[in-house]
Amino acid sequence: MPDRLEEIKQRMAAATLGPWELREYPGEAGLLSIWVGQFLIAGNESCLPPEQERANMEFILHARQDIPYLIRRLEAAEALPKKEVANG
Repeated sequence: MPDRLEEIKQRMAAATLGPWELREYPGEAGLLSIWVGQFLIAGNESCLPPEQERANMEFILHARQDIPYLIRRLEAAEALPKKEVANG
């Protein structure tokens, strides 16, 4: 099984390229959806194939856990003396 960092990289690679934008769904006040340019990529009536929309949803779903994990790893790496980072 891949390690956690590899899983995050796989989800990132599978998701639609950005930049992503959060907008209200046209004609539906309060209903939010995610867009890339003119394309609805997550929400009602997405223009993507189901497997691509699922990859985007998986990316979003895991972000709440993935980002703190990545921040902890980055902070740990930054806390190492420069010499250890270069050798390591």
